[in-house]
Formats: sequence, structure tokens, C-alpha cells
Amino acid sequence: RLFAEPVPGTVTGYHERVLNPMDFGRIRHRTLAGEYMSTKGLAADVRQLCNNAMGFNPAESIYSVAALGISETLEKCLDLSKQWTKLIHQAHKRHFMRVRHDRSLRTDNDAIFAEMRVHYPQIVRNFEHRDFLRAKLEA
Repeated sequence: RLFAEPVPGTVTGYHERVLNPMDFGRIRHRTLAGEYMSTKGLAADVRQLCNNAMGFNPAESIYSVAALGISETLEKCLDLSKQWTKLIHQAHKRHFMRVRHDRSLRTDNDAIFAEMRVHYPQIVRNFEHRDFLRAKLEA
């Protein structure tokens, strides 16, 4: 369970070199407390955790290697999030362009996400389940 808890004060030199310590326990707490207003805050804390681990530990250590993997995964997830947001905007725009031309079409969320439900059913279910992330973190 790397990075699950704060680095102990017994680790020589850590708290002198690392001015802004971060761990997944703190990130989890902040997430469950609703302190992150966007993915930017969460990403900043995960990056801080990774930068701390890679900056303090030798490059070949398990800590640096794990932090590098987490960092790369984070950036991939953020890129996918941007793509997903773009897809939502496009689906929303296409739907309302059709509604503008055909007033008989529905404008509720079910209609807006119908096309996305066909192509990305699991993602839409997770998106619509507002407490999806909270449930995963509490498990």
C-alpha cells in the first residue's frame, strides 16, 4: 500500500526536503469531504505525491517507479476525461440542434444521453450514478 499514509517522521531528511507532503490517505479524505471542486485540485495533489516520491527517492527505487506509473496513469485519465467532456458537449449540441429544427423532440437528460448510452453504456451508467467515485473510495 505505497503512499497510503504520510511518510513517518523517522525517515531521515524527508520532512526537511519535502515541503508539501502528500499521501493517498489525505487525498481520499479530501475527496470524501468534497474538498475538490474539480479534477484540477485532485490532479494537483496526485502530482504532488508523485513529485515528492520521485524527488526524494532514487530513480530505480520502488517508490519512484510506482510514482512514475501513477503519474503516467493520471495523465492518461485526464486526457480521457477531456475526450469524454468533449463527447458530452458534442452529443448535447447535436441533440439541441435537432430539437431546434424538430420541436417534437424531448429535451430531458434521457434524450440527450440516448446516443451516448448506445455507444458507451457503462460510462453513462457510472456518470449518472452520482456517488460512483464515493462508493469506490469507501469500498
